[in-house]
Amino acid sequence: MRERLGRILIGLGAAAVAVGLVLFVGWTVYRNVLGGRSWVDTRSSGGASAPEKPLVRRSLNKLQPVYVPLAYVPRAYASEDRIMSDLRYVDDDSRMVWEKIEAKRQRGEARYVMSMAADPRGWIWVGCEDSGVWRYDPSREGAAAWKQFTADDGLGDDNAYAVAVDLQGRVWAGHLNHGVSVYNGAKWQNYEVVGGLSNPNSLSGPLGERVFAIAVCPTDGDVWIASSCGLARYSAAKDAWSYYTRAEGLPSDQASAIAFDAEGNIFVGTQCDGIAMADAKDQYKSWRVVGGPDRMPTDPLGEGLPTSLINDVLVAHDGTVYAATTTGLAWSQDKGRSWRYVRGKDWAEKVRGLYGGPPQSWSERPGGYLAEDYVTCLAEDEKGLIWIGHRQKGCELIDPAAGKALKRLAEWKFVSRLVPTAGGPMIGSYGDGQELPKPLKPIAASSEAAVPPLPAGAKPPTAQELRALQAKIEQAPAPTTRAAYLGPDWSTQGDWMGRYGRHRAVLCAANSPLNHDVGFGEPYFIEGKIGPHAPPGDGLRHWVHWLRTDNRKSLWNPFVGYRRQAEWDDHGEAYATTFEGPDLWIKVGLPEGTYRVSLYFFNKDGHGEMNRWRDFVLNVRPCDPDRARAHFGPVLLRCRIRQFWGGCYQQFLISGPSEHWVHVQKNGSFNTICSGVFIDKLAGPQTVTDRMPRPM
Repeated sequence: MRERLGRILIGLGAAAVAVGLVLFVGWTVYRNVLGGRSWVDTRSSGGASAPEKPLVRRSLNKLQPVYVPLAYVPRAYASEDRIMSDLRYVDDDSRMVWEKIEAKRQRGEARYVMSMAADPRGWIWVGCEDSGVWRYDPSREGAAAWKQFTADDGLGDDNAYAVAVDLQGRVWAGHLNHGVSVYNGAKWQNYEVVGGLSNPNSLSGPLGERVFAIAVCPTDGDVWIASSCGLARYSAAKDAWSYYTRAEGLPSDQASAIAFDAEGNIFVGTQCDGIAMADAKDQYKSWRVVGGPDRMPTDPLGEGLPTSLINDVLVAHDGTVYAATTTGLAWSQDKGRSWRYVRGKDWAEKVRGLYGGPPQSWSERPGGYLAEDYVTCLAEDEKGLIWIGHRQKGCELIDPAAGKALKRLAEWKFVSRLVPTAGGPMIGSYGDGQELPKPLKPIAASSEAAVPPLPAGAKPPTAQELRALQAKIEQAPAPTTRAAYLGPDWSTQGDWMGRYGRHRAVLCAANSPLNHDVGFGEPYFIEGKIGPHAPPGDGLRHWVHWLRTDNRKSLWNPFVGYRRQAEWDDHGEAYATTFEGPDLWIKVGLPEGTYRVSLYFFNKDGHGEMNRWRDFVLNVRPCDPDRARAHFGPVLLRCRIRQFWGGCYQQFLISGPSEHWVHVQKNGSFNTICSGVFIDKLAGPQTVTDRMPRPM
């Protein structure tokens, strides 16, 4: 049923898409080619605008301004290995004049690889964060082998978090907040939540604006898309779209990976609700779910899934299903009915770092042979061996039958995607680009393939379908807790005013060491604290990263009249990644009524070193005043926030009067941060302040 949740619940934010303008900014660079160095200021916020004051260097008694962030300087003029704080320079000894260079916005490097796929010609398609889609042609040499596609070429936006090639040879790219784009060899076509929403030429497609994974069913060629609002399925035979959400039996609308076996049965890895499976023979009508424990296991080997946090899923040629998790590698040899797992070599340190310490009878024992516990991605080679990627330890080739690792590559890199080839794996790294095996040869085509048609846009639901949806919603069981998960919003970014915080907003640390609190006298309570695992003397940090910025992903601050990037910080960088916590604990108190409570996260420095490891789990808990006791108490709901360079609101529905903790777990990554907390009243008794005029 077309756009049923997306359109009906658009006001709640699951499919709330802000109309954005693509900034076509031309930058002017001046380069010193007198045998010296010309400095490039990279302090500008993500390249959204030039610095307020240009960096200046004196040369030949002249002041020469340099405005451009390094990411926008052509590679020939930039050197990544020469860094001095926020200043980077380029060298060129060949000329005796100043040369003016025009560097277009879209010419960024393919450094932050999110996905890769090969097409029938042997071309490699690389999806990147911030620089669109790249095509690599092995038949060409050097720079001529690469071609870049961005929003200027028809993509929904310049972020491609998922890439797949369907059986017709069309390339599908999933975006940050513009659904998917499809390339048929002649043009790109964008499909977003509502056709024409942000671009008059876009068509309707998936229900969610953010896409995490795309996979093609091998039996019927249907394309399945994991979005921020469940699964979308495009039928190649019918040229039509259909949808699968919690209403159809999924445990969550937040999927992170999709895989199929040879019979077309589907395996969906969710972000924090385990693995959902359905069979092709009954048209995926019945879903079964397997989950892991809420607390990390304290053994290197075991039965079941080690966690419900799934990063990737793979079905090998022998039918074995593999799951990449944040707590090791799991596999099933009976179509997902039973599972086993193995941990990484850091498993014991993670047990020692648990809040409360290891179990009383625990002792370290051998068995965890993976290079690292955190597994990012999976691939199978032609011999049936499994390549697995890691967040800190590169990638490795393992023999599951023998229970050992055979080879390691790309050590110390964040490996985000692996694609096997006869010459070795193609390695996609988040921060270090891609490594392609040599030689990588194109596949000879017998003749020029015809250009396949582009998919039709999704049709709006009929009146009958809407009535059926309404009936299904009315038949849903009554909630058993005071809190429910509403979903993410990847579109609004820093433009919160008028959409969030109409009753209360806290801009975290924006007035460091205090916050900026936007309120109208209502009895709402918002307070941030550091978690109970912090040692005495440590506390919540109020961190201002950019005092003033034009980066649209930073929250607008009405007190100062511009954007300011600030956040609460649990000081987690001072602790090992194997240390549980300290974490952020955010207390939210609400009067009688029904409210939307939203937290905003923006990984503003997530392209650098350990900051790119950030991967948080959000737990809404009853507000026990004793946080140590609350840590081991019940969890009302759980969600996950990762890959949030683009900025994201996580939204909850909470009824009052009540007090809750929103516990933001570090989850073995880097320090835990949050930029804003917002309260919006949706229903309840009207108060005097409800009748007050609101400037937002």
